[in-house]
Amino acid sequence: MKNTKKWQVGWGITKKCNMECEFCYSSNAREGSDNLKLEVLTDFVDKNHNYIEAINYGTGENTLVLDWFELINHIRINYPQIEQALTTNGHLAEKVYSNKDLYKIVKRSIDEIDISLDYARPSKHNFIRGNKKAYQNAIKTLKFCKEVGIKSTIVFLGIEKTLIRSNLENLFDIASKYGALIRLNIYRPVTEVININPPSSTVIYDALNWIVKNYNVEVLSDPLFSAVFYDKGTIKDQSGSNSLRILPDGSITPSTYLVTENWKGGNIKDFNSLKNIEKSNQFQEMKEEYIPDDCVDCNLKERCKGGAKDRRILFYETLNNSDPYCPFNNNINIDDLIIIQRDNTDRVTIHDGYLPTLIFSP
Repeated sequence: MKNTKKWQVGWGITKKCNMECEFCYSSNAREGSDNLKLEVLTDFVDKNHNYIEAINYGTGENTLVLDWFELINHIRINYPQIEQALTTNGHLAEKVYSNKDLYKIVKRSIDEIDISLDYARPSKHNFIRGNKKAYQNAIKTLKFCKEVGIKSTIVFLGIEKTLIRSNLENLFDIASKYGALIRLNIYRPVTEVININPPSSTVIYDALNWIVKNYNVEVLSDPLFSAVFYDKGTIKDQSGSNSLRILPDGSITPSTYLVTENWKGGNIKDFNSLKNIEKSNQFQEMKEEYIPDDCVDCNLKERCKGGAKDRRILFYETLNNSDPYCPFNNNINIDDLIIIQRDNTDRVTIHDGYLPTLIFSP
């Protein structure tokens, strides 16, 4: 199949989770208890494998269900060209160290593992995750990755309390110890919470400038921050263009963070869905490059394109406004920021270009 479009897929096969994170961006998508049967999942892959480049399993905690292990094994055996990655809160360690067969399946089937670790201090991480074993299992999973040679990344929630210098330093120390990358997901206001808010622009730029100064930038898969910190080039927002999200009920959306009913453009139970999904209104809206009016006089507009689309929609419910972290709208002097050369354009991880995110290494 020449010139077949291949997608980077984010897939949560289960609504189950063993944590109680107040900030959870997928809580609405995980309401209810029913998940699709394994044969539905495998049939979807069997009929759409030519349209899939890579899969990252997230949303719920996929390792809680045995069907996930069966699915990744099926894909690796039958379609080894599809890269597979897992984002886990650390529960993976409990599964693989208690079952040799599951250990072997993950070792041969998964290419990369992202481990959620928001705080370097155990008590703080356990508290924000609502689980007394969250930190312990995250570290165990990092050890597992190092043990079997799977590329690992620490992914942490970007809020003001996690972006303080001491926490950042200690997270990078942990990453260095286990040979892991660091991925920063800036918190989006997906659900209404009491104690957690998106970080201010001042905090974000101060933290990023410090990270850029002291550590290695692997990739800035975010149109706004790549335009601000890179010396050249453009990073497109891949949401709905090259990447998509599959929810536990089989619904397909153009963005990891846009999971409400109005953003569902299809369902995997329609087995031709990946061939035609980009024709849906939801995907067409995300593909359109719309530069807001307040960006007209900005000299970065052709590189930034108004910023990350999901942030603009979640903050303002429209693409007519520029990114909430636009430095020019937040009195951030970009002359004070460290500008770096963008030399490497090879994909670093499956998450590179899969969603607007920021990836570093010690």
